[in-house]
Amino acid sequence: MAPLTLHAQEFPIESHVDACGDGTTAMSDTELSEMLACTLSQRDAMGYLMDRWEGYLPELREACLARSREDSTADYVELEACLKDV
Repeated sequence: MAPLTLHAQEFPIESHVDACGDGTTAMSDTELSEMLACTLSQRDAMGYLMDRWEGYLPELREACLARSREDSTADYVELEACLKDV
């Protein structure tokens, strides 16, 4: 089997559900607050990156995208942190 190749030329638009949850199960107020805070953090990072995506080198985008993926879905907060660290 060939290794998975990530193409980071276009900005990845993905759901925040894998990173934050979807709220379909019963949640305590604390769990709901944590899910909402996570979703807001993901959306903020996504918006930041969407505006700047083309400014990063393709090799850096691919490396950071690969590092930020969990269960094949990007974690925008981790992706933002990776790209800012360079």
